Amino acid sequence: EKESGKNLFEYDPKAVLKVGMFYDQRQQATNESEKLEDGLKKLEDQRATINNKYDSLDNEYEKKLSQYKSDIAAYKKRLEKYSQNVQFWNDQGGAPEKEFEGLVKEKKNLSKNYASLQGEEISLNNLIKDINNLAAREKKIVNIYNSDIRTFQNSYGGSQEFEKGVFDSTKGIAIYQFKENSDLRLTLIHEFVHALGIDHVNNPNAIMYYLLADQNLAPPALSAE
Repeated sequence: EKESGKNLFEYDPKAVLKVGMFYDQRQQATNESEKLEDGLKKLEDQRATINNKYDSLDNEYEKKLSQYKSDIAAYKKRLEKYSQNVQFWNDQGGAPEKEFEGLVKEKKNLSKNYASLQGEEISLNNLIKDINNLAAREKKIVNIYNSDIRTFQNSYGGSQEFEKGVFDSTKGIAIYQFKENSDLRLTLIHEFVHALGIDHVNNPNAIMYYLLADQNLAPPALSAE
């Protein structure tokens, strides 16, 4: 009315033109598509959470691996020096008491060092298991997501014909399907314009195009047609 500058409609509960809401397979399909969309969103959120955790564990693994390699190198160097000292004093026929005590102490320290390295190795292996488990979970989610996407596209992809609502001059307007208020509003406008005697037009952006696809929903705008 605002764009046309005309008083096109009056609300009267006793008027001949009625608007009825009917639930059938069309609205059922819409509800099912919304559930599928919600499911896809949840899968996307789950995948994002897993990827964040994966990146965090992967960074932790790289840091621990770098430290482990450094500790291994230091241990080998220390062990080599200990072995050389043992060999030296063996060649001398035995080490003096003070040197012998030092070698015994160093052997104990090397044993502790080795045990610590084993702990680091176990920690690294556990991280690898956690990372692989996350990768497997992510792969499973991706497979489910891709399957659901195919289902969604096959079932609900593309433009929808304007049987969301139907105008009949004797029965009035019947609304069968809408997704949200803006969708319902556009469908009502389309059918009310039919009630004014205007048929479909060829402009795919126009409210009176026979397919609901590229029309502006918020707010709906009249085209030149």
